[in-house]
Amino acid sequence: LIKGFGIEEMAPENCAAMELQEEAGFAAKKWEPVRVLGHEGLKLHMYLAQDLSDVEIRREAEEAISDVGHFDKAAARDLMLSSECEDPLTLYILAMFTGDMLPTH
Repeated sequence: LIKGFGIEEMAPENCAAMELQEEAGFAAKKWEPVRVLGHEGLKLHMYLAQDLSDVEIRREAEEAISDVGHFDKAAARDLMLSSECEDPLTLYILAMFTGDMLPTH
C-alpha cells in the first residue's frame, strides 16, 4: 500500500509509483485505488500496488525510511503494538492490512 501526493504537476498514481521506487525499490504493474484522505490540507491518494518487480532504490537523502520489509499480518500487528512505528498514517495503513480492509481483487 503506497500513497501518492505532494507534487502538483504529477498525477497521484505517478507520484505513488515514484514513491514506491524511491522508498522500497519496487515497480508495480497494477495499481488499485484504495482511498483518498485529507491530510494537512492535501489530498492523500492511497493505492494498492500489485504485481511488483524489483528496481533500483532511489531513496532521497532526507528520507525518514531506514528499512523496508515484508510483513505477514501477525508481524504487522506486533509492529503496531511496538514503539517502533509512531507515524499515524503508517499505523492506519497497517490497521487496514491486518483488518482485511484492502481490496482483494
